Amino acid sequence: MRWNMKDRNTQILEYLFSYRKIHGMISMFRKMLSYKYFLWREKIMKKLRVIIWGVGFGVLVLTLRRLLHIPDHQFLSFYLIASVVFILCALTVNIIWQISFQKKLAGLSRILYQQKDPDRFIAENEKLLQTVKSEFNKGLILINISAGYSEKEDYRRAKDILLQVSEKHIKGFYKVIYNHNLCYFYFMLGENTSGLAVFNANRNVFMKFENHPTLGGSIAVNRIYCHIAAGETEQAKLLYGQAKSKYTDPRFDKDWAKLDKILASL
Repeated sequence: MRWNMKDRNTQILEYLFSYRKIHGMISMFRKMLSYKYFLWREKIMKKLRVIIWGVGFGVLVLTLRRLLHIPDHQFLSFYLIASVVFILCALTVNIIWQISFQKKLAGLSRILYQQKDPDRFIAENEKLLQTVKSEFNKGLILINISAGYSEKEDYRRAKDILLQVSEKHIKGFYKVIYNHNLCYFYFMLGENTSGLAVFNANRNVFMKFENHPTLGGSIAVNRIYCHIAAGETEQAKLLYGQAKSKYTDPRFDKDWAKLDKILASL
């Protein structure tokens, strides 16, 4: 019996393709299960922490009652006062910790913008990410990490990391930063439809920050890309000239250089 090498090679390729396809599906399924397990574990741990704190507080109150010989008719008042004190102490500790956390983030930002070391900035933020439990703080760190990849001009990675942030836990000024960065990454990747959608959905909020000392220049950059994506070349060139003369911070140099080339070709 003679082998037809063409048919044999075809069979091998089909086998390898099928194996890779099945292996890829299994790998993806495992990742999905792992992520779902992580979310389930986080929910369980949150509930356990609440129960542990509650039980611990109850035991503490009962212990103090016995040590201080508090009569039954005064116990309710004592319990209420102890609860208020406990809550105030917890809030105070949380505020102090949050202030300390914000200082850490500010310190890390100097690595990126002053020392110009995005790799170290990313590494330090990834270390910090392992130490926090709050979804809000995790979101801030992920925004930082995505900004680090943006400085490396790895916009695909920057966008993927930013999309890991739980939007419902990001509010206020940080929500503006999140949407602005996402819009910017879309434009950098040439995904103009998505970029326009994000910008238009947040236009009113963005306009409130157009003269902001930190965000103003960045919002102007996104506005210029919006005009370009919409085919409004003259408006884009006009805004570019105004923004370039207004925002002279060196961190915008790359943006102005890119926009200069794009607008020159239109």
